[in-house]
Formats: sequence, C-alpha cells, structure tokens
Amino acid sequence: MTRPIRLGAVAALREQLRGRLVSPDDTRYDAARKVWNGRIDRRPSLVAFCADEKDVVVALRFAREHELLVAVRGGGHSCAGTAVCDDGLVIDLSPMKAIEVDAVARSAQAQGGVLWGELDRATQAFGLAVPGGTDSEVGIAGLTLGGGNGWLMGVHGATCDNLLSADVVMADSRTVTANCNKNADLFWALRGGGGNFGIVTSFLMVPELLIAIVLVPTSELMRNASLTEVMRAPALLLSVKLRTVEPPEVSSARTVALIVPKLLMTTPGAGEGPLHPIAVSTETTLGGWACRTRTQKCRGKISL
Repeated sequence: MTRPIRLGAVAALREQLRGRLVSPDDTRYDAARKVWNGRIDRRPSLVAFCADEKDVVVALRFAREHELLVAVRGGGHSCAGTAVCDDGLVIDLSPMKAIEVDAVARSAQAQGGVLWGELDRATQAFGLAVPGGTDSEVGIAGLTLGGGNGWLMGVHGATCDNLLSADVVMADSRTVTANCNKNADLFWALRGGGGNFGIVTSFLMVPELLIAIVLVPTSELMRNASLTEVMRAPALLLSVKLRTVEPPEVSSARTVALIVPKLLMTTPGAGEGPLHPIAVSTETTLGGWACRTRTQKCRGKISL
C-alpha cells in the first residue's frame, strides 16, 4: 500500500516542479515505477521526474517535510532495485540529459540522467571516451558512484578515477560542488563510497583519447565470407593493434571492440560515416579485412 499524502500537498508539489509528477491514480504510474530488473515490483507514493537541479531540491525538501523514504533513479539499472521504493518518493533524473564535451580542455560534463550510450556518442564525436561500463543502457550516475568498471579500465582506471567534480544536492536540500579543492571529504566518498551521500545532478569527467582499429571487409571477403571468418575478427583486431597502434599506452584490445562491432559487416569504405570526421593513420590488409587504425582530431566543443 502506498502512503497517503494530503492532496493539497501533492498539488502544491506538482505546481512547483518543472518536470512531471506521477501518482498511483495516474495512467502512467505502472510505467513510471518500472525499473530494469523486472523482478522488482515496488509501489512508491510518488514519482518526480526532475527537469533540473532545482526540481531535485524541491522534491527532496517535500520528502523531508512529509517523512517519505526517498529512492533516486538515474538509469534505473540497479539489479537490487534501489532506484525505486515502496511508499516513498522516487526522484527520477532521466529527463536531465544535458552533455557538454570540450575536446580542447579534455573534459565532459553530463547530467545525472545520461546513459553511457548517450555519453559515448557525444565523446566519440571527438575521438574521446570516458572509461565506463560495458552496457550502453546503464546510467552514468549509478556506475560512477559505485566505482565503475568497463572496457577501458585496464589502461585508464575505474570510472570514479576519471571523475573531476560533482554537483550534489545534500539531504538538507543544500547544493554543493565536490572536488579535490571543495568538499574534498564528500568527493572522496562519492568515488565508489557506496551511496547515500547526496544526489549527484551533474558529473565532470575526464575522457581519454580513443584509438580505434576498424575492420572493413574487402570486396573479396564480402563475396566469400563465412561465419567462421567473421568470428575471427576479434583475434585480427588484437593482431593489428600490436603491430600498428601508437602510442600503445592509450589503447587496448577492449578499446577497439567498443567501436568495431557496428562496422564489421558494412561494405568497403562505409566505415567512414559513423566515425566522421576521422583521420586514417595506417591501413593494411589481413585475412581479407581492410584494417584501418584511426584517430580523431580532438578539437572543438559540443553541447547536447
């Protein structure tokens, strides 16, 4: 059973929010309480879809005033279902999708509702990648605050190691910035400390230079390719990496796999589009594949 809240208070909260407020009598309620793990079936009293940091402050203050349990949802991918609660308030950050990448300063600012696939698309436009998860549907918030392991970890460390700064709404509704110079103890705790230190609404991260090896099938291979030959692609990637990629300290076999699968079965030359603008530094042929080592010119700035 959801906890009853005075109707006037709910109406007042709805008026204060820029985002949506969903209650149990709303036709969208079942969709709003759903999380990635289908075994989790919890019924919150309210779900606040926050449009910005101010909405988070308003929602959290409401929960404190009405003594409601709070669950915070970024990507909603927690296996334990911590992104939703019974008889409480879910503060949902999914509408908060702003991303800003500065390739010159080598930084990426992303709000708490961003998913890894969305951040990857923004950073890879400049040949950069923030060390993150192996699943594009995972939220950057939960993964970063939980430590974060993925394809680039062996070279560039965990996701939390690449966090420069965080904007946080505290339990008393104060907004603070946490980094090495401001609120350093909180910053230490946020980087894999386990959670419940506050609601992070924005992350400033360090994206790493990404060197990719792209395999494009030659015309001959396209005519005669067998499944066995296609499955040899990962082994070829490692072979080409060891011989052609420089400097080695900014690349790994896992790095390559991050991009290649989308390009494997395209026609020759078609790989230019998805990574545009890409500079081809080396090219060779191995086992019927045109193997290209590519690097991105890191310059400019993009906001999404």
